[in-house]
Amino acid sequence: MDWRDNPNWLDLRDRYGISETQIERVVADFLQLDLRRSVERFSPTERLFWEQGKDAGVIAAHVAEVYGLTKKQAKPVWTIFNARAATQEAVRRQLALGVRQGIWRCTMAGRNPCSHRDLDGKTFDIRKGMPFDGRMILPGEDAGCMCMHSPVIAGFDESPTLLQRLRRMFSRS
Repeated sequence: MDWRDNPNWLDLRDRYGISETQIERVVADFLQLDLRRSVERFSPTERLFWEQGKDAGVIAAHVAEVYGLTKKQAKPVWTIFNARAATQEAVRRQLALGVRQGIWRCTMAGRNPCSHRDLDGKTFDIRKGMPFDGRMILPGEDAGCMCMHSPVIAGFDESPTLLQRLRRMFSRS
């Protein structure tokens, strides 16, 4: 899939004035970002995410330096990288706890809602991801995707969800 097919990457060019050459470097590194592998094999960017967590200032400065961007241009790039890193970190932790499946939750949030609405509510193996558009993805891994997943924990009934119970509770008042 070409980066020009994703409106979130196009926003970097159109709204923030990031050159296509810079975007191609960002996309290549973004697709390589994988916090599920062993720490010893991390790239410098992955190591920074691992060590700094969600420290926007440190990571945005790194992104600006690596890709030759201004601070204003680095912020949306950091946001896209951070969503992917957060998804992978959540999966890594859940796997360590023995969770093997998740239920896809499509939020349809953001400036350019993602195209994953057909995956909403489907159960998938969090070690592999969900087949979509000829590849395996996890919720939140695509650029601009704000989807999430609910872990499936053996022995617990998945329905109703906490959100559904809260909605019912507040709709009665």
